Amino acid sequence: MKKVNFFLFILLFATHGFSQINPFYGIYDLDSCKFFGDTKMISFTDSSQTLWQIGKPSKPYFDTAYSKPYAMVTDTINPYPKGVNAYFDLVLLNRIYSNMIVGFKHKYQSDTLKDGGYIEVSYDSGKNWNNVIDDKAVHQPRFFNMKNMYSQKDSLTMNYKGFSGTSDGWIYSQIQWVWLLHLDGIIPEELQLRFHFISDTIGNEKSGWMIDNILVSYADLGSSVKKMKEPNVLHYFPNPLIDESIFKFENLKKEKFTLQLFDNKGILVKTIIEDHPESIVLKRENLSGGLYHFLLQSESGIESKGNLEIE
Repeated sequence: MKKVNFFLFILLFATHGFSQINPFYGIYDLDSCKFFGDTKMISFTDSSQTLWQIGKPSKPYFDTAYSKPYAMVTDTINPYPKGVNAYFDLVLLNRIYSNMIVGFKHKYQSDTLKDGGYIEVSYDSGKNWNNVIDDKAVHQPRFFNMKNMYSQKDSLTMNYKGFSGTSDGWIYSQIQWVWLLHLDGIIPEELQLRFHFISDTIGNEKSGWMIDNILVSYADLGSSVKKMKEPNVLHYFPNPLIDESIFKFENLKKEKFTLQLFDNKGILVKTIIEDHPESIVLKRENLSGGLYHFLLQSESGIESKGNLEIE
């Protein structure tokens, strides 16, 4: 009954306009980028222009990053120039999640309704792009939510829609995509976001756009499958894994259990199947260090998901 109600809920809202971020049964973080150190799921592609820079902001209104010392800025020192349309790409591999939430902190200062920033989305490795708020792509999600984003009324030069004017300090914006396997059939393997900044031919001394603390999350969509409740049923330790980790759980029905391990790109790297276990030992062997995601599932459908760090 829970499963039926869930899909009726989705269908009820699937034809409606954009709404606030839906947590469903909870939101779980996957990765983040604060523009210092390594990030496991996020990579950036230059636009062959020098406007976007990762560095310490040092100009009026953009005098400090949200997470010091660095942020992504339309030039860390100088005002943005006239007549530009420069971008950077955010590339997210999406092979095991049927939904994705991208959030980011940002500030902007530009000529109102002339200059500003907008975001495009691509599901086919950058072959086709659409403004994220009016996306009409083949892989458009069944459910699409936004928080603190621009609207169809926020027009920039050349009729682009985007952020413009001066923000009231730091803003946290989010975008959520939800695909339904039973209805959509296919989920794109790669989700790319392109952050543009565009200006007209009239110069000014304003700062532009500054972005920090990009956070990638997913929402638990729920299902008819009973989930293990951690830590009462499932315990796994040590985490981080050095040589091996043990997954301990109840198996009152003496079922067969399967443990699958996915790397940070969503690729299945290890599968362990055991009959009637109450624990499964995962050995490091040839696995490289990094963040992994596991799925533990019984033959009757009891399952649990989580993250495991390997040193």
